[in-house]
Amino acid sequence: MSPSTADPNLTQLLKRWREGDAHAFQRLIDLAYPKLRALASRHLAGGGAVTLDTTDLVHEAYLKLVRQQRMDWQNEAHLLAIVARVMRRVVVDHVRRRKRVKRGGGQVRVSLEKVGGEVDRAVDWQYLDRCLEELGEIDERAERVVELRYFSGMTLEQVAEALGISRSTAVRSWRFARAWLSQRLEDSG
Repeated sequence: MSPSTADPNLTQLLKRWREGDAHAFQRLIDLAYPKLRALASRHLAGGGAVTLDTTDLVHEAYLKLVRQQRMDWQNEAHLLAIVARVMRRVVVDHVRRRKRVKRGGGQVRVSLEKVGGEVDRAVDWQYLDRCLEELGEIDERAERVVELRYFSGMTLEQVAEALGISRSTAVRSWRFARAWLSQRLEDSG
């Protein structure tokens, strides 16, 4: 989602919903649903141990988001950034539940080399989540940049807009995160 393709109506609807307008919420869902499905499809591409389908992931994320009505939704980019985080949590929680029932799963390690293109999703979601949490303890912005780039497929310009930072800051955070995660992944074998 580039700034030029952002829907200004979504930002207004988010504001009206926050103020309690139920009609705005329904219109918001109508406008945002295709974008949420695209985001969910990106999360689920390649499958791995994730057996959720796109609709399930969107609906699970929706249930979590609807409870956050009083959140200060700034704009569409902010909404998509929050949705990316919520979807990450839903996917990781889903994988954890499945692994409790059935150990194993044939997961593979993560590579951040293909971000922006077709990303291999047969990843070890729990390991990736642990690494991102560790990264977040060191540099929360770097964690958010990875989350938006890897899980949402955002460009660095879109990441900068979503986080309210400059493009050069987003680039620095992305470089740091990739280097840190590469070292972490290499150390783990």
